[in-house]
Amino acid sequence: MLNVTDISITRGYKQIIEQVSFALPSGTVMGVLGTNGAGKSTLLAGISGEISTRTGKVVLNERLLNEWPAIERAKQMAVLPQSAQLNFAFTVSEVVAFGRLPHKTGAQKDREIIETVLALTDIQYLAHRNYLELSGGERQRVHLSRILAQLWPITDQSVLLLDEPTSMLDPLHQHTLLKIVRQCANEGAAVLIILHDLNLAARYCDRILLLDDGKVYVDDVPCHALTTLSIEHIFGLPVSINHHPTLGCPLIIPD
Repeated sequence: MLNVTDISITRGYKQIIEQVSFALPSGTVMGVLGTNGAGKSTLLAGISGEISTRTGKVVLNERLLNEWPAIERAKQMAVLPQSAQLNFAFTVSEVVAFGRLPHKTGAQKDREIIETVLALTDIQYLAHRNYLELSGGERQRVHLSRILAQLWPITDQSVLLLDEPTSMLDPLHQHTLLKIVRQCANEGAAVLIILHDLNLAARYCDRILLLDDGKVYVDDVPCHALTTLSIEHIFGLPVSINHHPTLGCPLIIPD
């Protein structure tokens, strides 16, 4: 689980995040939405410890984030950035194996875990391919496999932070990835995911946090967070909202 209390983040002289607080319990998927420049990626970077917060605290599994030894923290929290820079001709299996570096489980066990996560993300057929020859969407799925390998097995101590993981994926693989995210939550993981697609967020997230110029505008369940008023306020987009005929989640249609 993850608890964030009153964190503020500045870059240069500009305040990007202002007194943001929320709780992310185990077994929950929280979607973070907002316009470009609202501070979503900066928030994730602050929560993960990549950048310093000016005020506030982040608590990972009942312990301050900065009190965790780096290796132990890596066994519990994994981050999928918008784009991962990797310019060496590793095979896909070798890239996924990087996720096992914090662990001392042995080569045989690591191979079994790598095979498991490649199967889960449906990229076994890429295992021996050169990473540099892959498309952007394929690379994104490889890095999802890598962070799953890093946390494997997923438990109620696992925290995944995902920054726009669907941005390079076609519709089928967007849903495939988000079903994996839901499966991780069902196994106990706490998941924070930055998304731009309102309907994907409404379908797959348990809670929605809307960011408005670095501040929390709303933090609630999808049917209460994603309203015509909140969407027009945040995005300037008039919409109509129905309910999905079988899933019951909000179905958002631009006017």
